[in-house]
Amino acid sequence: MSNGRVCTVPLRIINRPIMPEIDEEKVTTFMEDMEAGDDFPPIEVLRVVLPPVDDGEIERRYYFSFGGCHRYEACQRLGRSSIKCKIIDVQGHIIRQHLGASCPF
Repeated sequence: MSNGRVCTVPLRIINRPIMPEIDEEKVTTFMEDMEAGDDFPPIEVLRVVLPPVDDGEIERRYYFSFGGCHRYEACQRLGRSSIKCKIIDVQGHIIRQHLGASCPF
């Protein structure tokens, strides 16, 4: 994928390392609008692709989202398995810089 490509991503693979402050009224409104078929802008997801550690392994991919918390939460509560995302490729050191010791790689 290239930077900025919009696609559908499974919710289960998106890491949300910063606990959001949720506005319940906003989430409820988003849920109602989503059920009515309204289209929402994609959330931005940062993707890190790391090379294999050992021979025979495949590259490791990590997906992080720091925004779009209300859209993400609305999708989760509606039982949806995926969300529309704008994928932005970043280097691993960018994520480590923000997450420090809690970075998964």
